[in-house]
Amino acid sequence: MAYYLRDQLLALWPEVEIVHLARDGVDAAARIAELAPDHAVLDIQMPGLTGLEVAQRIEGSTRVVFFTAYDEFAIRAFELAALDYVLKPVSTERLACTVARLRVPSGPATAQALHPLTCSPSRPRLRYILASHGGRTHHLDVTSVRFFQADDKYTVVASVHW
Repeated sequence: MAYYLRDQLLALWPEVEIVHLARDGVDAAARIAELAPDHAVLDIQMPGLTGLEVAQRIEGSTRVVFFTAYDEFAIRAFELAALDYVLKPVSTERLACTVARLRVPSGPATAQALHPLTCSPSRPRLRYILASHGGRTHHLDVTSVRFFQADDKYTVVASVHW
Protein backbone atom coordinates (compact mmCIF):
# COMPACT_ATOMS: atom_id res chain seq x y z
CA MET A 1 0.00 0.00 0.00
CA ALA A 2 2.84 2.43 0.79
CA TYR A 3 4.20 2.39 -2.75
CA TYR A 4 0.75 2.63 -4.31
CA LEU A 5 -0.12 5.60 -2.09
CA ARG A 6 3.24 7.23 -2.85
CA ASP A 7 2.65 6.87 -6.59
CA GLN A 8 -0.88 8.26 -6.33
CA LEU A 9 0.29 11.23 -4.22
CA LEU A 10 3.02 12.01 -6.74
CA ALA A 11 0.52 11.81 -9.61
CA LEU A 12 -1.81 14.29 -7.88
CA TRP A 13 0.93 16.50 -6.44
CA PRO A 14 4.08 16.25 -8.57
CA GLU A 15 5.88 18.97 -6.58
CA VAL A 16 5.72 17.04 -3.30
CA GLU A 17 8.97 15.61 -2.00
CA ILE A 18 8.62 12.28 -0.23
CA VAL A 19 11.59 12.09 2.11
CA HIS A 20 11.10 8.64 3.65
CA LEU A 21 8.92 5.51 3.56
CA ALA A 22 8.99 4.04 7.05
CA ARG A 23 8.97 0.29 7.59
CA ASP A 24 7.20 0.50 10.98
CA GLY A 25 6.02 2.91 13.67
CA VAL A 26 9.40 3.14 15.41
CA ASP A 27 11.08 4.04 12.12
CA ALA A 28 8.34 6.58 11.36
CA ALA A 29 8.71 8.27 14.76
CA ALA A 30 12.50 8.44 14.43
CA ARG A 31 12.41 9.90 10.91
CA ILE A 32 9.74 12.45 11.79
CA ALA A 33 11.83 13.60 14.75
CA GLU A 34 14.99 13.72 12.61
CA LEU A 35 13.61 15.25 9.39
CA ALA A 36 10.74 17.38 10.78
CA PRO A 37 8.69 17.06 7.58
CA ASP A 38 5.76 19.35 6.84
CA HIS A 39 3.45 16.31 6.61
CA ALA A 40 3.44 12.73 7.84
CA VAL A 41 1.19 10.04 6.39
CA LEU A 42 0.53 7.29 8.94
CA ASP A 43 -1.48 4.11 9.22
CA ILE A 44 -3.26 3.34 12.48
CA GLN A 45 -1.96 -0.24 12.69
CA MET A 46 1.79 -0.40 12.24
CA PRO A 47 4.33 -2.74 13.84
CA GLY A 48 6.30 -1.28 16.74
CA LEU A 49 4.23 1.83 17.40
CA THR A 50 0.72 2.56 16.19
CA GLY A 51 0.10 5.61 14.07
CA LEU A 52 -1.64 7.24 17.04
CA GLU A 53 1.43 6.65 19.23
CA VAL A 54 3.65 8.13 16.54
CA ALA A 55 1.39 11.19 16.21
CA GLN A 56 1.42 11.68 20.00
CA ARG A 57 5.23 11.90 19.97
CA ILE A 58 5.48 14.51 17.23
CA GLU A 59 7.00 17.77 18.39
CA GLY A 60 6.92 20.69 16.02
CA SER A 61 4.66 21.60 13.14
CA THR A 62 4.43 18.29 11.24
CA ARG A 63 0.82 17.81 10.17
CA VAL A 64 -0.51 14.25 10.15
CA VAL A 65 -2.85 12.44 7.78
CA PHE A 66 -4.04 8.95 8.62
CA PHE A 67 -4.76 6.37 5.90
CA THR A 68 -6.30 3.33 7.52
CA ALA A 69 -8.91 0.59 7.39
CA TYR A 70 -10.05 1.32 10.96
CA ASP A 71 -12.80 3.91 11.34
CA GLU A 72 -13.07 3.56 15.12
CA PHE A 73 -9.88 5.57 15.77
CA ALA A 74 -10.96 8.74 13.94
CA ILE A 75 -12.00 10.71 17.03
CA ARG A 76 -8.69 10.01 18.77
CA ALA A 77 -6.82 10.96 15.59
CA PHE A 78 -8.55 14.34 15.41
CA GLU A 79 -7.89 14.88 19.12
CA LEU A 80 -4.23 14.61 18.12
CA ALA A 81 -4.84 17.34 15.49
CA ALA A 82 -4.92 15.06 12.45
CA LEU A 83 -5.32 17.03 9.25
CA ASP A 84 -7.32 14.22 7.62
CA TYR A 85 -8.46 10.63 8.26
CA VAL A 86 -8.89 8.57 5.11
CA LEU A 87 -10.40 5.10 5.04
CA LYS A 88 -9.02 2.41 2.75
CA PRO A 89 -9.60 1.60 -0.02
CA VAL A 90 -8.75 5.12 -1.14
CA SER A 91 -10.35 6.51 -4.28
CA THR A 92 -8.53 9.01 -6.47
CA GLU A 93 -11.24 11.61 -5.72
CA ARG A 94 -10.79 11.17 -1.96
CA LEU A 95 -7.02 11.36 -2.26
CA ALA A 96 -7.38 14.56 -4.30
CA CYS A 97 -9.34 16.04 -1.38
CA THR A 98 -6.55 15.10 1.00
CA VAL A 99 -3.96 16.68 -1.29
CA ALA A 100 -6.07 19.86 -1.37
CA ARG A 101 -6.01 19.89 2.44
CA LEU A 102 -2.26 19.31 2.53
CA ARG A 103 -1.67 22.24 0.20
CA VAL A 104 -3.43 24.70 2.52
CA PRO A 105 -0.76 26.43 4.63
CA SER A 106 -1.18 25.99 8.37
CA GLY A 107 -2.34 28.98 10.37
CA PRO A 108 -5.46 30.62 11.81
CA ALA A 109 -7.47 30.33 8.56
CA THR A 110 -6.75 26.60 8.21
CA ALA A 111 -9.79 25.42 10.19
CA GLN A 112 -12.14 27.37 7.94
CA ALA A 113 -10.39 26.21 4.78
CA LEU A 114 -10.69 22.58 5.88
CA HIS A 115 -14.44 22.57 6.46
CA PRO A 116 -15.61 19.04 5.51
CA LEU A 117 -18.03 20.28 2.85
CA THR A 118 -15.32 22.11 0.92
CA CYS A 119 -13.97 18.85 -0.44
CA SER A 120 -16.80 16.72 -1.77
CA PRO A 121 -16.12 16.31 -5.47
CA SER A 122 -18.25 13.21 -5.99
CA ARG A 123 -21.28 14.32 -3.99
CA PRO A 124 -24.05 15.63 -6.26
CA ARG A 125 -25.76 18.82 -5.17
CA LEU A 126 -29.35 18.64 -4.01
CA ARG A 127 -31.53 20.29 -6.64
CA TYR A 128 -35.09 19.46 -5.60
CA ILE A 129 -36.98 18.46 -2.47
CA LEU A 130 -40.36 16.80 -2.25
CA ALA A 131 -42.87 18.99 -0.42
CA SER A 132 -46.54 18.35 0.26
CA HIS A 133 -49.03 21.18 -0.06
CA GLY A 134 -52.62 20.29 0.59
CA GLY A 135 -53.11 16.82 -0.85
CA ARG A 136 -50.45 17.16 -3.52
CA THR A 137 -46.70 16.52 -3.54
CA HIS A 138 -44.47 18.91 -5.47
CA HIS A 139 -40.85 18.92 -6.62
CA LEU A 140 -39.57 22.16 -5.15
CA ASP A 141 -36.36 23.72 -6.51
CA VAL A 142 -34.03 24.24 -3.53
CA THR A 143 -33.00 27.66 -4.84
CA SER A 144 -36.56 28.85 -4.19
CA VAL A 145 -36.48 27.84 -0.49
CA ARG A 146 -36.30 30.82 1.86
CA PHE A 147 -36.20 28.81 5.11
CA PHE A 148 -37.35 25.66 6.91
CA GLN A 149 -39.29 25.80 10.18
CA ALA A 150 -40.03 22.97 12.64
CA ASP A 151 -43.74 22.57 13.36
CA ASP A 152 -44.51 19.65 15.72
CA LYS A 153 -43.70 16.51 13.72
CA TYR A 154 -43.57 18.34 10.38
CA THR A 155 -41.17 20.71 8.70
CA VAL A 156 -42.65 23.79 7.07
CA VAL A 157 -40.91 25.04 3.93
CA ALA A 158 -41.14 28.74 3.18
CA SER A 159 -40.65 29.16 -0.54
CA VAL A 160 -40.91 32.04 -2.98
CA HIS A 161 -43.46 29.91 -4.88
CA TRP A 162 -45.92 29.46 -1.99
